[in-house]
Amino acid sequence: SVSPDGKWICYVIQKKNAMGQLVIYNVQTKQTEILADSYPFSYSDTGVRWASDSKAFLYEKNNMIYFDSPEAVFKKIRLSENYRKIGEGTINSVQWAASKIVYIKDDIVYHINENELYTRGLYSSVIGYGKISARLSNPFNSFVEKFSCSSDGENVVVISGNISVDEIRRQFNVNVFGHIEIAQGLAPILDN
Repeated sequence: SVSPDGKWICYVIQKKNAMGQLVIYNVQTKQTEILADSYPFSYSDTGVRWASDSKAFLYEKNNMIYFDSPEAVFKKIRLSENYRKIGEGTINSVQWAASKIVYIKDDIVYHINENELYTRGLYSSVIGYGKISARLSNPFNSFVEKFSCSSDGENVVVISGNISVDEIRRQFNVNVFGHIEIAQGLAPILDN
């Protein structure tokens, strides 16, 4: 996974049949640092999501989502993973939208501002996962479902297989549209 600015590359070095090391490579200095020792190997996806400004990225490890910063990694000033934890789920539970993260846990959609990541990591037991943005009609299963969001994170589409399960936009009432049940307080995204 190449960062948007092209300065960093995250990839998995295969060590066993299905496992490897998640590493980050600095394109300018040609240095490599290990992010996770035991990481699932895949030919199709590294399981890393970059912020649009390349200052931070998200990764999954043991069904938990973490954030990190390339600068912190290479300056060796990283906090313990316990303080960089977003929450439970797979990498399918998170997406970047501008300077915030859209995170889905169970049936709740959260927004987490990028500049609050370290604060939330340190005090998550007190302040929670982030700002609650929406509620889905059904719990989100990141093992079999995916979601996509608009660039501002205000609109979310949950997809199970190739079927759109929830299409939501904030600030409206309950609606049912065909086979898509819309979450309370939300309305369908419809093309006019």
